[in-house]
Amino acid sequence: QSLFPQIPVSSTKGATGHTLGASGALGVAFSLMALQEQVLPPCVGLRETEFNLNLVKKADSHPLKHILCFSFGFGGQNAVLAMAKG
Repeated sequence: QSLFPQIPVSSTKGATGHTLGASGALGVAFSLMALQEQVLPPCVGLRETEFNLNLVKKADSHPLKHILCFSFGFGGQNAVLAMAKG
């Protein structure tokens, strides 16, 4: 938090539910759409959190240059994609 205190954090799983094998592709699609439209999707259904994060509570315009898309699967199948607006 001392290095990156204002980094917004979002999740679309509350809006889409668990899409199993399609979740990684949907995460990339949402990330690319956010970069193109310069709007961060909200964490649907979020009420409270025990972590001190800058969670996106409502869709809002934000100047985006880079996005990290994390995908965590069953059995330890994990991936991270870094995307940039070119």
